[in-house]
Amino acid sequence: MSRLGFFGSMRSVIVGSILFSMLSGCAAPRPRVFVESSSGIVRADNEVLARQVGAWLDELLPAVQSCIPYSLELRPEVWVQEKLRLYRNQDLPDEVYGFNASIGNRIHVREDAENLKLTLAHEIVHAVLDPSWETLPGVLEEGLCEWTSLRVVSQGRAGERAKRLFQSALYLGELSGKIRVSYQDAFGFSLRADSSVTLSTRDEDALPPKEALALSGGFADLVSGDLSGVHYAFGHWVVSRIERNVSLTGLHRLCQEARERGQELIPVQEILRASRLEVPVSDWQDRVLDEVGDVELCHIAVEIREDLVRGLIKGVRKSLPGELSAQEFLNRSVIRFGLVGRGRLVSLGDLPLVCDEIRRQW
Repeated sequence: MSRLGFFGSMRSVIVGSILFSMLSGCAAPRPRVFVESSSGIVRADNEVLARQVGAWLDELLPAVQSCIPYSLELRPEVWVQEKLRLYRNQDLPDEVYGFNASIGNRIHVREDAENLKLTLAHEIVHAVLDPSWETLPGVLEEGLCEWTSLRVVSQGRAGERAKRLFQSALYLGELSGKIRVSYQDAFGFSLRADSSVTLSTRDEDALPPKEALALSGGFADLVSGDLSGVHYAFGHWVVSRIERNVSLTGLHRLCQEARERGQELIPVQEILRASRLEVPVSDWQDRVLDEVGDVELCHIAVEIREDLVRGLIKGVRKSLPGELSAQEFLNRSVIRFGLVGRGRLVSLGDLPLVCDEIRRQW
């Protein structure tokens, strides 16, 4: 299932495959437009959208299968729905963008998903995993879907990766952002000031990392609240480390070995070894932040611009001439952003959306 989560108010997180038992309600109606593509069937409520999703299906299915070792050959049916549901009387939460049903290789995606193509790619990964992957913990299955979908969908990739890195860091602990301002006007008045903003996840009930890695995942954990939104970005980060260290074939081998030993899931210690995380959990956030470069910092600044600009104005506005306009401030200032404890700083003046937010809040 594909689902929104929290990155401040932002995030695009995809949840896992759902196996539905037959309930007493009636099945949801099929979308009225039917399009057959080379790779499968797409149903939607308008033909333009159905054909677009069909073209994406033809592009994404073979791309995903080439990434995933031991993937299934299948011909899925994709339902693009205004309201995501399997049964008439069973609406899913508003934050859900898609799910993978066991009925007839059927994928459901919501037509207003933030990134519909990325959501479709994620659900295709769930669909093609063959039974030899069944010992993969739920957080890692979601991480595998996230990693693969970002591999096969290039549009917005840098921003999506930055979101996941930052959310993983927040999951592992609070962060502080620093804003450094150097201002000088035409009359010689100058100001150098630092301000800060506290950054923290709003998903305070999320299970700790090692406990999350031991979850089987799926619909039961989603409904119970055990499998929380922040875990999907975290799963993406762990899988990306595993892929770099032992490859996806190595991850699949861990699944097979666990199955041969009669274990329900890959042991957590083996996951930590494959991802080179055999260090205290308190050190993991630094490992995440080691992957945050200028590009990621710029994307992070854009995503948190409302809180960032609020902290900036609170920190420096009272020390500036009262009649100063936002545009004058921008013209005469060098404004940089970074994370406390990390040396890297990026220029906020180079980010149009951040500058627009400064004008709006000024």
